[in-house]
Amino acid sequence: GASANAAYNGATAIGRSAAAGDNSVAVGENAATPLGINASAVAIGGGATVTGNRGVALGGSSTAAGNSIALGSSANAGAGGIAIGRGATTTTTNQLVIGGSDSVSQVYIGNGVTNAAPSTFTLNATGGSGTDIAGANLTLAGGRGTGNAVGGAILFQTATAGASGASLNGLTTRLSIQGSGAVIVDSGDLSVGTSSIAGSLKISDGS
Repeated sequence: GASANAAYNGATAIGRSAAAGDNSVAVGENAATPLGINASAVAIGGGATVTGNRGVALGGSSTAAGNSIALGSSANAGAGGIAIGRGATTTTTNQLVIGGSDSVSQVYIGNGVTNAAPSTFTLNATGGSGTDIAGANLTLAGGRGTGNAVGGAILFQTATAGASGASLNGLTTRLSIQGSGAVIVDSGDLSVGTSSIAGSLKISDGS
């Protein structure tokens, strides 16, 4: 395209004023990657821009910093981050954001929303590697409030068996951890330990 710039080794620039650096691809009007050596970046879409080496920006007006991925129109990923969805924007480094202008309200991981043989899914923090290396913590957090507004709760839900049929059973909240700090058993019994496994319930005032 007019004024396209692919003057570097392994560079591909397609579109008016597209510009690609070393071993990079820029496709779309004004799409751009860092110019120079070791860029190794991809910018696809009108106005898609990569500002650091090894970034990937896919979508019109998307922006990706170095070592980051922005997927979606106007998605914006900071260094080491991943932003997925139209207008999705990371707010700090090494952050994953899914959903932006179009919100994501449910996430299914495994083998689809429904399946005749659903697979079990385990969410893991990173484990240690080597001798006597502790694993990483796993933190679950509700949304944070601002000012005098309380934060969001963490809800644990399960579906009770219903009558025979093919319809999905409804979810019921069994345990909730409120933003105020209250822990509520909403439905069912709270059992601590069994005849073969000892257990304990500890309640702290936070001090």
